[in-house]
Amino acid sequence: MPNRLTPLDVVADLSLAIDGQGISIRADGSTIVVEAESLRAMRRLLTSLPADQRNPERLGRLHGALEMADLTVEVRADGNMIARMGADADASAMSRLLRLDYVEVRAARPALSALKQRPGLAAALIAGGVAGGAALLYLLFGRR
Repeated sequence: MPNRLTPLDVVADLSLAIDGQGISIRADGSTIVVEAESLRAMRRLLTSLPADQRNPERLGRLHGALEMADLTVEVRADGNMIARMGADADASAMSRLLRLDYVEVRAARPALSALKQRPGLAAALIAGGVAGGAALLYLLFGRR
């Protein structure tokens, strides 16, 4: 664990809009919450950053600085936490799969919310999952 700085308290209340959808940045203490009205707005915000600021190495340095200052950043969309980094982040298997060992990733609820909004996408994903499962079963137990 890196050396800790004197813990910081952050106070913030910022609202902005991207393509007409609201994004807020609020903090009162050691947790900074970045919340978007939708996944689309969050994706738009993140893709508006220059590519060199979105790379895993830079995110790792940001995580280290947050840990040292005893700060946590939570990213939320549509009322659901998507990710957390910094002092209170607890990386999961999903984080390691995405090679973001320092970011706590929570994709299940936002994914379910997106699928509810787009039933056609849900049907396509279910059909793809069934076809993939059938192919896997055939490869494992099919005739040789």
